[in-house]
Amino acid sequence: MAVSFSNLTLNKQEIHPGDPGYKFTEVPIYCTSGFHSLFGEDVITIINYAIKKLVHLESSVKSLDYLQTFEYTDSYGKNSAFWCISDIESSGGNGVGITFLLPEEY
Repeated sequence: MAVSFSNLTLNKQEIHPGDPGYKFTEVPIYCTSGFHSLFGEDVITIINYAIKKLVHLESSVKSLDYLQTFEYTDSYGKNSAFWCISDIESSGGNGVGITFLLPEEY
């Protein structure tokens, strides 16, 4: 499948003023078997595009919620929803990293 950055939508997130937010860059990246199976050989490209969208959003809102939701529309018009969850607060703290998964895998 030909992956296109413009076919990936980062859904609107909740904004919590004063919340330190969560890290989505410079952390370990994981994905579930369902996510990997859905995107196959394009899984790394989808992850990279999603992180680029998050970096862009963070530059304007300064604080990202731990749960980010996306929708990808492939070249055949099929929509696929997925999530990215971080457990590392921006202010520091312990956590594992970020995980890409399908909603039904939560």
